[in-house]
Amino acid sequence: MFNRTQQSVGIWSILPCPSLVEVIASAGLDFIILDMEHGTYDIAAVEQCVRAAELHGCLPFVRVPGADLYKIQGVLDVGCKGVFAPQIQTAEQAELFVRMLRYGPAGVRGLNPFTRAGGFGKHKPVDDCLAGVLLENTSLYDQLDDVLKIEALDAVYLGVYDMSVSLGHPGEIHHADVESFVEDAAKRIRKAGKTVGAMVKSRQEYEKLALYGVNMFVYSVDTSVIHRAILAAVNDCTPQR
Repeated sequence: MFNRTQQSVGIWSILPCPSLVEVIASAGLDFIILDMEHGTYDIAAVEQCVRAAELHGCLPFVRVPGADLYKIQGVLDVGCKGVFAPQIQTAEQAELFVRMLRYGPAGVRGLNPFTRAGGFGKHKPVDDCLAGVLLENTSLYDQLDDVLKIEALDAVYLGVYDMSVSLGHPGEIHHADVESFVEDAAKRIRKAGKTVGAMVKSRQEYEKLALYGVNMFVYSVDTSVIHRAILAAVNDCTPQR
């Protein structure tokens, strides 16, 4: 079970490749978020990459395309350990999403004990999946206090890119309005006893966000990390003119 108070480090994955996920997981990350919203993951790829992450004790989470019961059911059945829902607009939608991750009577998750998550028939049903929403629009931000009252909600991830659009500064993730949102939201979420997630790309960003209360650090995206590493290699090996 994910600990809301612990500090953890992971990465976004948009490339549905089990071998790549295994390489990433072997580096010692706490978790990896398989992205079905902006990545090219389908349910079959999620299943294979969940296995690859588990080989090295890396928790496999999934960002589903939306709060859809059948998509969520699918990723839970193949064994993912946490689900993040994007594009949530209201506290009511957030609460319904959380119920999709829980068995009855608290939730509406369907039970099939013969799936991978059920140990193919040998495990008893347990609600041990992290429930997280992305806070990425002003509509949900305005209702943050109500969102934080949802007991079974474990984590809130600060989606600064979409929030920059919602705040009227598309792509300007370091704009003062976006920075103010991050600091305010992070402090309120941690005060409520929930995990706060955010992307970092440097030690400097990590230290600043840690002061705000962020404790779930998502270090960039697999494509970006690979691109930057190869670019650095090309620059190192290019003769100086």
